Amino acid sequence: MHETPDMPVRTDKCAEPDDPMEFTAAAFPGDTTDSMAECFVEEFMIQGFPDEAILRLFATPHFAGTHRVWRERGEGWVRELIARVRAGFGGVRFRTTVAGGAPSEEEAHA
Repeated sequence: MHETPDMPVRTDKCAEPDDPMEFTAAAFPGDTTDSMAECFVEEFMIQGFPDEAILRLFATPHFAGTHRVWRERGEGWVRELIARVRAGFGGVRFRTTVAGGAPSEEEAHA
């Protein structure tokens, strides 16, 4: 795997014809660009990407979906979108619960 500090990139696995994780695209009626762009930004934030790395994903022609948004809406719009989504982004939190067990004192007050 090849990684940069803020943008992980997997280059050691080729796509397989029967890969269940293969991307499949579907077209929806109307202009869904804004919703699609917001989903892209949320997904990258969930993965831990900083704002400038997300911006580069939109600016890079190699990433067709995000770059289409960049071309159609422009850099300023993408920057505003990232800032708006970041302001409403609460992060990702995980909680582990053991079935059948009572929570410890620390867990009960967390």
